[in-house]
Amino acid sequence: MVLKRKENGKLRKKLATFIFALVLTTSAGVAVFAADSDTTGTAPAAPVAEQPAGATDTANNDATATHTSSGTVTKDNKSDSGFYAPNADLYGDILVKESGSTADYDTEHDKVFETKAGATLDFKATLNGKDVETQYTETLNNVKKTIDNDPRAKIFKVTSDKLGAKGERINITDQLNSFLELEITPDSKLIFPKEISSYKLDAEDVDANGNKRVWYYIDETQSDVTGATKKIYMQLNFKNESAYYTNKTPNIARDGAVTIDTYDDLAPFIVGTEEMPAKLKDLNLLINGVKVADDAQPGDYTVKSVLKGSFVSNPAVGGFTWKTLSGIIGEKAEEKIEYKWTTVQETAQNDNLDGKDNIQPASDNNPWLTVRIPEPVKPPVVPEKPVVPVNPDRPVVPVNPDRDPLLPTIPGTENEKPVTPEVKPEENTPVVPEKPEVPAQPEVKPNVPTKENSKVVKKSTVNKLPQMGVSTIAGATTAIGTVLAAASALTFKKRK
Repeated sequence: MVLKRKENGKLRKKLATFIFALVLTTSAGVAVFAADSDTTGTAPAAPVAEQPAGATDTANNDATATHTSSGTVTKDNKSDSGFYAPNADLYGDILVKESGSTADYDTEHDKVFETKAGATLDFKATLNGKDVETQYTETLNNVKKTIDNDPRAKIFKVTSDKLGAKGERINITDQLNSFLELEITPDSKLIFPKEISSYKLDAEDVDANGNKRVWYYIDETQSDVTGATKKIYMQLNFKNESAYYTNKTPNIARDGAVTIDTYDDLAPFIVGTEEMPAKLKDLNLLINGVKVADDAQPGDYTVKSVLKGSFVSNPAVGGFTWKTLSGIIGEKAEEKIEYKWTTVQETAQNDNLDGKDNIQPASDNNPWLTVRIPEPVKPPVVPEKPVVPVNPDRPVVPVNPDRDPLLPTIPGTENEKPVTPEVKPEENTPVVPEKPEVPAQPEVKPNVPTKENSKVVKKSTVNKLPQMGVSTIAGATTAIGTVLAAASALTFKKRK
């Protein structure tokens, strides 16, 4: 009897083992199905349609290439566990303005920004991580949904409430780290500063109590801006007491460092609220004092940039490491969560802000910016009006430019008045004859008349009167008067 009981006990153990194996096999199929289906919760994010090669953004007149990773799980963008999309885009842009100008930074989508040789410019690189929010929220929602629907989770007593409503019960301190690395390659005629202190990162906000939070800082030990390509390394600025953080990340407890212990502690930076927008959606790097070379010639000068980033953590949920948890309910066990980020040009397609370079080809989707030195504007050539002299033969009157008009004219000195030469009459000008001069009458001396010459005079004068002209008659009359006067004087003398 005792033997039969022992055999029955062995049989029950074998049967339980078989049933448990069958449950594991069946639930594995359920988990795979759940991972391949929509696992984003009650408000799933719409998946991004696969873009064919060479697809373009129709909202951008410059035919902007579409982005590739929206942070949503797809067939080609899925982690080993199947819970999250490892790749997501960060939308970037480069803007410019003249140093000291009060004008806004120019995205130069409408036209190329114009400058001149020797000018000083200020650049701003912007970053919008809106798709990282999708990546972050989908990870939490997919794990929750899988736990609620996978029989294996119940066997191991893993429930979604152990994650917390917002991930506040997921400890992410183990292996926690994140960085952003920006590489800027300017044209050689655009001289960027070689001091890392000239590069200012704006990654600061405040918490609900008004305390300053600085999410990232520029790690000068891993940055290098002395070469042709400028490398700016930005490190996640968080406080943590774990052995991993203390040993692997020496730059701790810096100004404004943020305490990050749980998955939910990342929400203010990645998700944000209406009152306090997420800083990851508005990161700015300011670069002031970029000099346009003095010998830069008219033409286009381009600044290109590439940014990559990463976030790593080994979360712990209900006493399970991520490797254990993903092995129980995931498609495949994985060591840790690792997000990878790359930049694409900010366009109207992804955030209603089109900052794509005006001359950038669609094949290049990295943020870059071009400035232009225009060709100098040449004044129109006006033909000279020929001077037609009135009279080519007319001599030029010499003028003494050193003559002082206030001084008297002194012959033989600098103040001598120029002599105006005789001016010949112009051709084809009618000549007015001058009035002839009347010849002077000879003086008639009084003679003592005699009987003989008196008769001769009278006779000759009388005979010639009809033939004489007016002037002759006048002259004759004068002569007669003279003769008569002389005769009267003689007669008077005789009477005495």
